[in-house]
Amino acid sequence: MSPHIDRNYDECPEHVPDFAKDIFDNLREKELKHRPKNGYMGTKQDEITESMRAILVDWLIDVCFKFGLHIETLYLCVNLTDRFLSKSRISRSKLQLVGVTALLLAAKYEEIYPPSIRKLKEICADIYSREHILQMEQIMLDTLRYNLTVVTPFQFVSRFWKAACNDEQHDSVMPEDQDSQLTIKHMMFYMSELLLLDYQSAVQFLPSVQSAACLFVSLKIAHSIENRDAAQSTSDEDLWNDHVHYYTGYKLVDIQSCVDRLIHLIEKERLHATSTKLNTIRKKWSRSSRSRVATFVPDHLALLSA
Repeated sequence: MSPHIDRNYDECPEHVPDFAKDIFDNLREKELKHRPKNGYMGTKQDEITESMRAILVDWLIDVCFKFGLHIETLYLCVNLTDRFLSKSRISRSKLQLVGVTALLLAAKYEEIYPPSIRKLKEICADIYSREHILQMEQIMLDTLRYNLTVVTPFQFVSRFWKAACNDEQHDSVMPEDQDSQLTIKHMMFYMSELLLLDYQSAVQFLPSVQSAACLFVSLKIAHSIENRDAAQSTSDEDLWNDHVHYYTGYKLVDIQSCVDRLIHLIEKERLHATSTKLNTIRKKWSRSSRSRVATFVPDHLALLSA
């Protein structure tokens, strides 16, 4: 019998409800492999800084968005970039070449119709030739030993959100209306991209830990909005009940460091709301199709922290 959070999808073979739990148990084991080395920016790179990486990832998010690529492509692209930079010292002038080549590899892996090399050259203002990109592609594949099948936060964000939406045994931590549930999903992906932009988060926290932290902070904000007129707010323990603990595999204490880092990043977003630097995530998640989460999450979290 499939786990109860998957029973609603018994008629949807693409959700593989009978095997979903085994798949995610396997992902939890596999996420320990093919990770960027913690501290690689200080030990392997001498020309590239954390801020340069952030600029590159911000640009990659923008390119993926403008090309209409799947979000899986973005997460894989950043994973390939970080892992390659963990192993190979790169000059500042070639950092964008590494990023665009990682995007090409990720798009070939995830997309039915990946962008052509001609288009990738154009978005780099023709700084790099076709030969440059193809040569870097071979170097990256050799360096990464062709290990392109990796675990990213994408899988866990969707899974943890689904688990929170299908709590049949406890008082549900999710609002009942589907619009609010979708908003929480958008908040989770918005926060997940903030972590993607942050070098320290990328190298320190496993994908499942990042996703669990995004779920907790999203639930905390959603409940504070829903209960803004209530005399008593929902406690952290009620938000992270036994059901959520079971399906994420984490206690609150296990994800607290990542939660703290995420709150710090959201606070930075609030303080730099009018900045034109590193604003791709803010613009992307301010759209009505994404519940405009970037327009209210930073300010509301600031009220919670006050």
